[in-house]
Amino acid sequence: MMIQYVRKGKSRVPFGTMTAEKLTSVDGVDYISLGWSICNKEDTFFKSIGKERAMSRARGHHLFECDGGLIKMEIPPSFAKKFKRFAQRASAYFQTKNFQNEYVFTTTEVITKVEKLDV
Repeated sequence: MMIQYVRKGKSRVPFGTMTAEKLTSVDGVDYISLGWSICNKEDTFFKSIGKERAMSRARGHHLFECDGGLIKMEIPPSFAKKFKRFAQRASAYFQTKNFQNEYVFTTTEVITKVEKLDV
């Protein structure tokens, strides 16, 4: 499992968590399950809670908009660039390009541009 805590700029104070885990399907195909969590600006960040929520999201214990059976996870704009880099690192580390979910990146709060994760 990979875990990365996300910080703003050069700050040492984290505000989010990203996790990656390599899993194997019943068909024997390896895939990567990614998760993320962001702390509300008004709350205090705790690594244990961030890790728990990111892992829960990665394992599909949260409900997301489904389209044709695929789970689409919308990644917040403040997280998108770091999440893509993390996914690329996870793909190289786990040596697979198969991902469990379809990740959707938005550039603004209103979806104006949608990018698919391409590693």
